[in-house]
Amino acid sequence: MHHLHKLKTRAFTLIELLVVIAIIAILAAILFPVFAQAKAAAKGTAALSNCKQITLAEIMYAGDSDDDFVIVGYFDQTAPIGWCGGTGTSGCIRSWSELCLPYMKTGQLFLDPLAPSDDSNIWPGDVTDSYAYYPQFGYDFEVLSPVTGLGVAQPLSSTGVARPASVPMFAAKATAWTEAADYWDGGYSMDSSFLIAAPYCDMGDGWVDNAALNLSPAITPNSWCDYVSPGWRNSWGYQAEPGVLPAAGGNTGLVALRRANQATVSFTDGHTKAMTDSALAVGTNYQSNVATFLPANLVVTNSTTYLWDAN
Repeated sequence: MHHLHKLKTRAFTLIELLVVIAIIAILAAILFPVFAQAKAAAKGTAALSNCKQITLAEIMYAGDSDDDFVIVGYFDQTAPIGWCGGTGTSGCIRSWSELCLPYMKTGQLFLDPLAPSDDSNIWPGDVTDSYAYYPQFGYDFEVLSPVTGLGVAQPLSSTGVARPASVPMFAAKATAWTEAADYWDGGYSMDSSFLIAAPYCDMGDGWVDNAALNLSPAITPNSWCDYVSPGWRNSWGYQAEPGVLPAAGGNTGLVALRRANQATVSFTDGHTKAMTDSALAVGTNYQSNVATFLPANLVVTNSTTYLWDAN
């Protein structure tokens, strides 16, 4: 005789469900920050790669231009893009980014993966030029292509840099509108759109090289900056306004410290790395995140370690 046994069905108790939910919540709390860190690390690597590609494009440009660094920009009414009121076809200035663009596979390399999206500035049907017009990496023009007169810039020879592994070339910068909406002339400023500033600049009385214009005080041939501006922790020239976040370059001449208080930076020898603002300002008395530090007190204390100098 066979006995049939009925299987008893049993549901989870409320306590068991709560334990499972608690375990899932604990795992999520542990894993989500790890995923976020992994994502940030991946974006950081991509940012280094993009900056590297821009630097290599500039080096190739120099190879076709008598080994001169790319010019910061020049007046050209035929330029398809440029700084001239912001319209896409009336270009007045052909920028360094547009000059480097033919040596790059895509204009998207001008974007910093760590930066907020700035897609509102992309013109329909003109994506490549738009990326070049709104780069999220800026050029160390004060050292490599100094302004020598009103609207005139003179790029240096790449063979004339005494310490090529120490002189910055490009660095992540604030986006033209998303992070820099308060900057003078907004995204249409040649300065806020394409450039970064050195920590220390000559405190002259004009925005061009006073020596070239026979003004006083004259800038010496060994000065670190030919473009006159107050330097870091202050308004850079006339566009860095109060309220711009430090991460967007508000205290550092538009050099953006987007990940772990570090900026993506490339150098004239082609290598790229992430650096803190203090490391970039070595050789000065710059103090990071010190509200009482006055910009007027920023000076070069050791010219042999100061990075932003071609000599």
